[in-house]
Amino acid sequence: MSNPEKILCVAVNYRAHGEESQAKPLDRPYFFPKFPNALIGHNQPILKPRVSKQVDWEVELALIIGRRGKYIDVNRALDYVFGYLILNDVSMRDWQFPSKEPYGMDWIYGKSMDSSTPVGPYIVTRDEVQDPHNLRLVLRVNGNVEQDDNTKNLIFKIPELIHWASQGITLKPGDYISTGTPSGVGFPKGKFLRNGDFVEAEIEKIGTLRNTVIEE
Repeated sequence: MSNPEKILCVAVNYRAHGEESQAKPLDRPYFFPKFPNALIGHNQPILKPRVSKQVDWEVELALIIGRRGKYIDVNRALDYVFGYLILNDVSMRDWQFPSKEPYGMDWIYGKSMDSSTPVGPYIVTRDEVQDPHNLRLVLRVNGNVEQDDNTKNLIFKIPELIHWASQGITLKPGDYISTGTPSGVGFPKGKFLRNGDFVEAEIEKIGTLRNTVIEE
């Protein structure tokens, strides 16, 4: 699971996060990619790139695809889930923003620098999570709660995300889909990660993903 073909993340999938980031929700999910070079595991260091001074956090529930599929029906979509894990969508805001018209935000540099995607601490199989749409998410930096919400507030639920992700794209076993982050990210508060910060991303029934920030 450490080298997926695809890592698909969803922008603005909680209304409160849309409000804090001044982004309007869309009529279908907006996906952006992250690359395998960004993946690290539990207790591995988040590298604060020397080219970024605005490194942010985003706790998210992610799923791993267990079956090959394309044009997946919403009503059968959960059959394609192997399991769930925590994903921290670490973001370099000074690269992601401002939007560069007419091209939009710089999703690649803003989201896929090395070690910017901690995942773990376990993969919890689908049968162990009765309702993935009723899980509390919390993110703490140095013990201080920054994010606290519940997956019941997802705008697009997991079956819809799988359905849309599979339109014209074959999903394969091992692919990741991350469901989006709730409110409480750093940039609207003017808060960013620094050398030595200890980040804990916790999701009910899955565990706590822990990583320390180090300067490159």
